[in-house]
Amino acid sequence: IITRKEHPHTRNLVRTKPFERHQMYMRVWKARPPVGEASRSSVCREVHNKLLRKEEIPPTKALTPNPYIVPTDKPRYELRWAVRQCNENYEMPPCGFFHES
Repeated sequence: IITRKEHPHTRNLVRTKPFERHQMYMRVWKARPPVGEASRSSVCREVHNKLLRKEEIPPTKALTPNPYIVPTDKPRYELRWAVRQCNENYEMPPCGFFHES
């Protein structure tokens, strides 16, 4: 029986250093670029130039005050009081939906 000092599952594995493997892939990629890679350089250049351009900041909008007035009870208080007085006296209110012109 022949015995070996190496473990049987790891004796066929070839150790490669990450840098060497990267260099190998770089050589393969340069030799055979992907389909359409040659025409992509112009697109890359356009994107690069677009990224180099400074963004134009749009002018800030001039803020104008809002003319809306929140309705409150104060302007309607007198109208309500007049309607209540007319209802109490069984009279027609001086203004409103049923007012005769």
